[in-house]
Amino acid sequence: MTTQSNPKLIALDWGTSSFRGWLLDGEGKVLESISADLGILKVPDQDFQSVYHQQLNPWFKLEPRVQLLMINTLKILIGNLENA
Repeated sequence: MTTQSNPKLIALDWGTSSFRGWLLDGEGKVLESISADLGILKVPDQDFQSVYHQQLNPWFKLEPRVQLLMINTLKILIGNLENA
């Protein structure tokens, strides 16, 4: 990523088998991407918070106000936790 890049959005696809994310600028251009074999069914001790921070904190440090768009199973999991 260049110093002229301006991160605006993290698109996060955290499904049952993998964790994938894309850091996007205001025009939707992919600045960086990550992929890890850390789907929600593979996270040790269901420590989702640690995986989330480990994977995404480098991007939040670049731009603390970056927006986050979550898709896939993660959204369902969070909804279930909030309703518990």
